[in-house]
Amino acid sequence: MPSCPSSFLSLPYTCRLLYAETAGIELSLNDLIFYYHPKRTGTYVKRPTGVQFLGFLDMCDEKWRCCIRKVWLRNDINTNGRQDVENEDRPVDLHVVIDNLSHYRNMHVIWEFKLDYSSEEHSLMTWISEGLYWEKAFRDIDIFNESRIAGLEPISGLIRRYSSNWRLWRPVSRGPQISDRPMEQLNVPNFRFIPWGREPWGRAFDEAQFRKILETVRMSSERSDEIKERWVELAKRWYTDGM
Repeated sequence: MPSCPSSFLSLPYTCRLLYAETAGIELSLNDLIFYYHPKRTGTYVKRPTGVQFLGFLDMCDEKWRCCIRKVWLRNDINTNGRQDVENEDRPVDLHVVIDNLSHYRNMHVIWEFKLDYSSEEHSLMTWISEGLYWEKAFRDIDIFNESRIAGLEPISGLIRRYSSNWRLWRPVSRGPQISDRPMEQLNVPNFRFIPWGREPWGRAFDEAQFRKILETVRMSSERSDEIKERWVELAKRWYTDGM
């Protein structure tokens, strides 16, 4: 009786056809998570998550790239509660990721960024305002109309500040410099931004908790009930569909 190959899963060895049909299935059925935390050890995992993912793609054959379905990019925070700026994802890295996604429409990448309504440093009103500023930077939404519906007053200086953080860096011979041309908007639907807090990635939006916090917000506007419902809609959309 021939010896069986040593493998956790021996089915692929039963015939060449089955092996061909199951090749890459682990990439199609599982999410890929690229994660940075300052306490992790190893040269590669200490790089920004966008760089980790691009390095992984560079090592993959084209047939394996076509099998990838969902990718999560997450930078954790350091012990001081702030992101490690040296290892933080930069716009240049994320724009390269986006450029790759324009060629792989079945691949979806979710970049989680620090925007946590449960954090003490964010009041709910500040959280909604910051989310709209980022959505303006990422997707060029009509922030004045969106803010009016949400009962907020956008500040032009903050609009420019958030937008400038997302401008594309162009590598030139003397090093990376910020381009003078207008910022580039996202033009691929398979790259989304989702806010994260202290819970694991991919968590569902906790509407009950959000509404409980919302009850503590005092508004003098006659539209207070309408405004609060709009905040719920925005939070639900950002956590469910991303920006």
